[in-house]
Amino acid sequence: TITAYQSDEVTPAIGYTIYRGVAVLKVSSFSLVSDADVERSWKAVVAAAASATGVDWLLVDLSLNGGGAITSAFRLAALMYPEMDYHHLRRRYTTRVDIKSEV
Repeated sequence: TITAYQSDEVTPAIGYTIYRGVAVLKVSSFSLVSDADVERSWKAVVAAAASATGVDWLLVDLSLNGGGAITSAFRLAALMYPEMDYHHLRRRYTTRVDIKSEV
């Protein structure tokens, strides 16, 4: 059982803990966090894992995450896999369609 997550008081929806050799980043909602919150928490959990002894795993816990801002989720993916290009996916969800003219 994970007893406590370290998070800043402004954004309790994201935080991290180190437990039995696993660094856990918990994101309970993407609607309550900004891209900056995601980036700050990612850097904090990576730094904590790097400085802790015996941490071999990183787990991103999205259980009970009800969703939210897709941009924050894309930001987390970009931090986890910086070599990937997610910009084409962002544009996919920002295209407006006039449904009335389509009917």
